[in-house]
Amino acid sequence: MDYLPTNPVLQFNVDTMEEIRKLYDLDNPARLEEALQILEDWIEKQNHFTEKKFDKAYLERVLIVAKGSVERAKSLMDNMCTFRTLLPKYFIASNLREELNSILWAVPLPKMTKDHDRVYVVKVNTVDIQPQDFITYCRWNIITCEYLKLHDYIRGIILIQDSRDIKLLDLIMKLSLTELQEIMTIILKGFGASLKQIHFINDTKLLDYILLLGKQFVSNKLLSRIKYHANAEALLEYIDPSILPVELGGTERSLNTIRDEWIDVLSSEDHIKYMRTMNEARTDETQRLEESFNSLHMGTPGSFRNLVVD
Repeated sequence: MDYLPTNPVLQFNVDTMEEIRKLYDLDNPARLEEALQILEDWIEKQNHFTEKKFDKAYLERVLIVAKGSVERAKSLMDNMCTFRTLLPKYFIASNLREELNSILWAVPLPKMTKDHDRVYVVKVNTVDIQPQDFITYCRWNIITCEYLKLHDYIRGIILIQDSRDIKLLDLIMKLSLTELQEIMTIILKGFGASLKQIHFINDTKLLDYILLLGKQFVSNKLLSRIKYHANAEALLEYIDPSILPVELGGTERSLNTIRDEWIDVLSSEDHIKYMRTMNEARTDETQRLEESFNSLHMGTPGSFRNLVVD
């Protein structure tokens, strides 16, 4: 694949593929093909993988997320297959359209930054969140990430948490820390999301508390990338207004419109069929040739090791 196909919900810079491949020393076609072949050969030899065939475009993006490292790409593939086995409640292949509501949702924005990062907006509208609402939100994120892993081509993610309409502390008290830790582990250690910036729009008085809470889940390096803002206008110092939706002070279409477009794409029969295929890519731990990933990384439920994020 030497070009990025037109996509209904994702836009790219004209030089995105060229620059990102160059960034990770994959701009030589022979080097890229060699790395992909090594990864494919390794997958074929994994007795504990229940699926051995993956789309080459998917594998290339795993390699990109791994910053060109075949060894890290192997780890991400193993992690992802294992998470589907150990945490099946988050991995579904169905139309979530009727389950989604206006309580809690996440939306990748169409335009990229000049550095080829994708902005991802999490919108929280109320603290009246039931346990199933958060599970649905987690499933939505995984379905979205699976789509991005096949179609997007990025350096990293800029995350915006818009909680202006609620008291953030009330929300934190409502969430299950175990489930929060599980979904963060899947996103960071399975999909390999590289968070370049994290922006919270809310009362900044909670800074110390959130930093203390965050140390349970992520590295100090990631925590250092968190910014707190009392209003959306402060985002314009970091992100071009043409990228941001009107609700966040930008000139892009409304977040509701963009979200509806994502619902259409992720609820399509093609993507549901793709999710069914990907959800079968699991592990059979009785066939693993080395110490079980379960004992190495997962431990008992709720006792994940801290995530180290580059």
